[in-house]
Amino acid sequence: KFACGDYQASGKWNVDGVSQTPELNITKDMVETYKQLAKFKFECGDYQASREMLANYISLYAKPPASQAASAEEEELLAYSGNNKKDDKKE
Repeated sequence: KFACGDYQASGKWNVDGVSQTPELNITKDMVETYKQLAKFKFECGDYQASREMLANYISLYAKPPASQAASAEEEELLAYSGNNKKDDKKE
C-alpha cells in the first residue's frame, strides 16, 4: 500500500525514488506528463485541480528543510562574525 509519508521519511519522495519503485509503476515521463496535464487544466480554468497537481509535482523536487541544529549553528557563526566586524571598526 502506497503511503506518501513513508517515501518522504525514507528520502524516496523524489522523481528518481518513485520511478525506481517497481510497485508504483511510475516513470519520469509520466511525471512530466502529469505536469503538462496540470498546465492544461489551468488553461481550461480548472484552477483548483491544477494547483493540487502542481503542488504534488513540486513536492517531488523540493528539498527537505535544513535541520534546526544547522540553522542555529549558522546563526551563531553569523552573530560571531558580525561581532568581530564591530570590534574591528572600534579599533
